Amino acid sequence: MFYTKKKLDRTQNTLRNIVFGIVNKIVMLAFPFIIRTLIIYYIGIQYAGLNNLFVSILQVLNLSELGFSSAIVYSMYKPVAENDIKKICILLNYFKKIYLIIGLIILGIGIVIMPLIPYLIKDSYPSDVNLYILYLLFLVNTCISYFFGGYKSSVLNAYQRTDIISNISSFSLGGMYILQICVLICVKDYYVYILM
Repeated sequence: MFYTKKKLDRTQNTLRNIVFGIVNKIVMLAFPFIIRTLIIYYIGIQYAGLNNLFVSILQVLNLSELGFSSAIVYSMYKPVAENDIKKICILLNYFKKIYLIIGLIILGIGIVIMPLIPYLIKDSYPSDVNLYILYLLFLVNTCISYFFGGYKSSVLNAYQRTDIISNISSFSLGGMYILQICVLICVKDYYVYILM
């Protein structure tokens, strides 16, 4: 009976993960497309170019994680299967330290390459923006998840409950995207858009 119930839970978890994962992917694909279109329409194509440049730079910096999150989840499978809460807590404390180090590395490398930002722009950029302030806003936004609990989602992954992560991501990103759309349409200020 226990085996059947456990198998049923895994099946239900898998179905939930698929459904909410699809919803999350739709949110993550549709809204950025809409926002890029609105940036071009309301404040100009140069701002969209800056946005893409900073996102690309920070995606490269995120490679410094080197698949560590997958290793975290893999190392938690055995303690989760054995319901070893003490071991899970020990692993989470260790991962917290590792994520802090990764966040500091990304922040450090990001600050080191900051003087190169103007050289990465091929054409002109809007004269009313400070490239360094914008880049720092993007950089801090990237590092925040490493400093404040980004490692905790590994527990949900190990328990095969990525549907919870997908739901939180869909609602938080959806809310952020809606605020950004409102800012682009009503305020038309790139700094306020980035702060959203």
